[in-house]
Order: sequence, then structure tokens, then C-alpha cells
Amino acid sequence: MLEARAHQQLKALLRQEGTAPWPHHLSLSRLVARSLRRGDHTLVRIAPGSEPSWWISLLVPLALSECPLAIVVGEAQRQRLLQVELPRLAKAEPSMALACFEGDQAPEAARVWLLSHQQLVAAWQQGWLGERQLVIPEAEQLDALLRQALEVVVTPQHWDQLRRAQPAAESSLLSLHQRLNRRVLSAPRRPNQLVALAPDDEAPLRHLLQLLSPLPAPWPDWLAAKGDGWTSWAQLNPQLLQWQLHRHPLEPLAVLRGLLEGRGAVLLGQLAPGS
Repeated sequence: MLEARAHQQLKALLRQEGTAPWPHHLSLSRLVARSLRRGDHTLVRIAPGSEPSWWISLLVPLALSECPLAIVVGEAQRQRLLQVELPRLAKAEPSMALACFEGDQAPEAARVWLLSHQQLVAAWQQGWLGERQLVIPEAEQLDALLRQALEVVVTPQHWDQLRRAQPAAESSLLSLHQRLNRRVLSAPRRPNQLVALAPDDEAPLRHLLQLLSPLPAPWPDWLAAKGDGWTSWAQLNPQLLQWQLHRHPLEPLAVLRGLLEGRGAVLLGQLAPGS
């Protein structure tokens, strides 16, 4: 079984490296291997503050498995994986060098696809994930990173592009922008320069945009981000008296409903007990 192979291979690699081992290497490797073999959902809790040497325990079963995989990481972990952990594995055992495909879209022949959270969202929306199991080493940040990936940001330039794309509605668009502008600039100033916006603040603009087509990016995404599961705010630049309109989901996995259904997922997180 994959668990036994991963156990023996990791044990040999750790003996070869000869360093003081993290005490949970073998347990982590077995949990990951079992989850990959079964194609189920597994959450592995790693104690907060643990040394990142645990990566080798994750990579060994990934290298030995034949499952198509998508590894989802933030930028810091991506750099560590590419610059430290993959070379570490290849140096310890060249036959286990793990090939990772990078890019917005991966061919089916690429068994391991390395993705950012933003690329994961796009791959899911476009149906590019196929039957790949997910490996997510930063489960403690998953909601925040997916929320950031799904966030829609409207800049002053986007308002200009909208008016140019819909000149017949320019007067109405200018009026609605001025209405929001007064709302943002009249709000009490906070140190972070954020101004919360209620659904009623955006409702007139949303109603107008539903009548216009085509809309330049990112307006279709902003229009699609509707319902009680989303929240909006303005980020004010007090020096320029300009602001950006932001909108993101409160529960990103609810927006990505079905992402974890019908596929295995291994999530590892530095989570405190009970969290």
C-alpha cells in the first residue's frame, strides 16, 4: 500500500539526512498517503510554530502516488516549495524528484499542478481541475486567501472604461458615481481609510448595470457578486480624494460550492486545538 511505501521511503530519507527529526514525520506521511489512496478529505493539524521541515513528510507520498494532484499554496510557501523543499527531495532521492507544472492551465499529462489560490478559483470556474485531488498546505489561511482571490476591485479607471463602453448611459453613470462619491467622502474617517457600504448604497448602480451590455471587466464580476453572502467597502485615498470599490464573499467556499465534492482533498494547517 501507498502508506507502507511512503513510511519506508521517508524513514530512509530521514536516516540519510541525519538531522534531528521533527517528531511527527512518519505519522504525517501515513495520513497523507492514506488520504490519497482513498481519495477522501483529511485535515491534518500541525502545531502552530512548527518547523517547516514537515514538508518532506508531505512530498514523499505525493511523489510515490499516481493520483493527479493540484497543490495550492500562497506565494511564500510557493517559494519555499520550489527553492527549498523540492530540491531537498530530489537531492535526497533523485528517483523521487517531483515534477510540478506551473501555469494557469495544465495538460492532463501533468500529474502535479502547482496553483495559487487565484489560479485555483479560475481553474474551478473553467472546469480545468478534472479529477485532480487537492493538496492545501495552508489550511489555516484558506478562507482568507480564497476570499482575496474572489475579491472584485473597481478602480477609478474602471469607471472611465464603463462610461466609454456605454456612452448612452454616461449621464446616469456619472450621477451614480457622484452619489457614491458623496457617501464615501462624507463617512467618518477611520485610520485604515475603509468605508463600509450597505446594499442600498449600491442598489441603484446594480439596477442600471443589469440593463447594460456589454460591460467591460471587472463590472460583470462585480454584478455577479450579489446576495447576502457578499460584502462591500470603499478604500479611500485621502490625498487624491479617490476611492476603490471592493467586494468579496463572507464564506468563499460557499461561493465555490462543489469544489471539494467528488474529489479528494488533503488540508494541512497550523491550527490550535478546537479551531
